[in-house]
Amino acid sequence: MTSSNGDDLPLSFHQPLFEPKLVIKDPTDLDKLKDMVWAVKIKGLRRHVDTEVHGTAFCLKSDGLLMSCAHLFSNMSITEIRVRKLNENEFKHEAKIECMKLKWDVALLRVQGVSDCGFGVLADDGSLYETENLLLLGTPYRLTGSVLVGRVAHRCVNDVLLPTDSRTCGTYDSNVRALAPPYRVLGDVIDRVTLDPSKNGTKWEFEKHLHPMIPVIQCVGFVAGDGCSGGPMFNAGGKIVGMLIMGFGGYEFAVHVTLLKNFFHDALKEREEGGNDVKDLKRKLSPDPLDEDTSKRAKEKPIEQKRKGKAKDVRGKTHSDTSDKFGTGGPLI
Repeated sequence: MTSSNGDDLPLSFHQPLFEPKLVIKDPTDLDKLKDMVWAVKIKGLRRHVDTEVHGTAFCLKSDGLLMSCAHLFSNMSITEIRVRKLNENEFKHEAKIECMKLKWDVALLRVQGVSDCGFGVLADDGSLYETENLLLLGTPYRLTGSVLVGRVAHRCVNDVLLPTDSRTCGTYDSNVRALAPPYRVLGDVIDRVTLDPSKNGTKWEFEKHLHPMIPVIQCVGFVAGDGCSGGPMFNAGGKIVGMLIMGFGGYEFAVHVTLLKNFFHDALKEREEGGNDVKDLKRKLSPDPLDEDTSKRAKEKPIEQKRKGKAKDVRGKTHSDTSDKFGTGGPLI
């Protein structure tokens, strides 16, 4: 900016640009958010080795229907899934997988023998602006029940496009450096070049089969870690706007609420049309493909959107379909 005489003027604002900190006005509201979040413990075998995986889930129906990340349950022979509320001292409850969509990294669990559970609400409007405060509840580094505060690092619109074809991050070439997208997609973060093991020595076997057009929220400041996958992100109104799936390059990324709603509503619709319990949607998990003693991997029965033709991404490009397979988990949180 310049003055009438040509001198440079500093930027000025009519009000503070942002609030210095997020303050919970009523602690009981935070207790309500905590009441819908569950810690998850999965035991099983991976390549003949006893394995224990921890994550987070959140309740969406009072009868104990939880949503979490599919990658927590992939590529191992699961022997037990136990869950607990954040205010409980033991993993008292058994849970079973209802359905999952590996390519979107989302899954539904059913807590056995519970009713009248506290449950959350998926936000009607998923629009987010840069620097907007968000809350994340999870279990980072065994610290169950941690409340983390972060900010939106890139804006996100409400009317995002959902993946409908069979593209994968492992074959996707991102041109995000040359674009000004209205929201992030997973392919902006991990693509064919990023996932090349010769670049960083890491095998991204699960990530490379995720869909590059998954709409994601790019966040900063949460310092999330192991155990936070599946944790819900809340806006200032206490509505769920996303689910944490990964950290990368110092940022955290969450699946956008529009995709979560689509998966959740399609699962419920399929149950209603079938006239049976949600267990009819249950997909068989993939045995470890590197385990020579396992049987041939079962194919995922997807819950797909009923759309025809290829889906154009927000950049107006189309891509050819590719095959969809899944392997061992990579550096997801």
